Amino acid sequence: FFGTTIRGEDVETEIQVGLEEAYFGTEKKIALKDVEGKSKVFSINIPKGIKNGEKVRLIGQGKKGKNGGKNGDLYLKIDIQDSKNFRLDGLDIYTELLLTPWEASLGTRVNIPTIENETKVYIPQGIQSGEKLRITSKGYKDREGSKGDLVAEVKIVVPKNISEEEKTTLYRRETQRSAGVRKGIKIKDKKSGRIFRIRRSSDHMVRRTSGYDELSGRV
Repeated sequence: FFGTTIRGEDVETEIQVGLEEAYFGTEKKIALKDVEGKSKVFSINIPKGIKNGEKVRLIGQGKKGKNGGKNGDLYLKIDIQDSKNFRLDGLDIYTELLLTPWEASLGTRVNIPTIENETKVYIPQGIQSGEKLRITSKGYKDREGSKGDLVAEVKIVVPKNISEEEKTTLYRRETQRSAGVRKGIKIKDKKSGRIFRIRRSSDHMVRRTSGYDELSGRV
């Protein structure tokens, strides 16, 4: 009816927030276009622990009401952006753990950065690239107090520069280890079909270049 107050419509848009900003909470200023197409700066309080997809409500910042009706509200849907070191999946935070070949081979203890500080973890011997280490309760903490895990994805990298002493030590260790790994591997001659068992690491190299196939792994 004529003269009836009509509340303005709500408006929704999406804003990007950094992972650390969402985790710790922050106040930020963002420029958005209002319903009339004019640019307007809003001061927004991002609550600590807000989750991806949740909304921040700005009362009265939507479309204007009619006949004295209240303005609608503006809803800002949160899109949490991954940072340089961390990726968010639900409440779990993923990070990359770089290891040298000898650290992966021999096992070690390393400090892994978390979103708050860092934590020390044990790296088991023989870990492979692509394996994941899960550190409980070191992930994202939401507003209800639930907390995810930190998942470290292993990536083995070869340093470009190492000292001569490191080279000597690593060569000695890896030679001994490689001999133990290769010893006992069975190989088959392609032509005769005969099966041989490797007893020294040097046998493996000779026979591979002589047309033999590896038949099985460790025995």
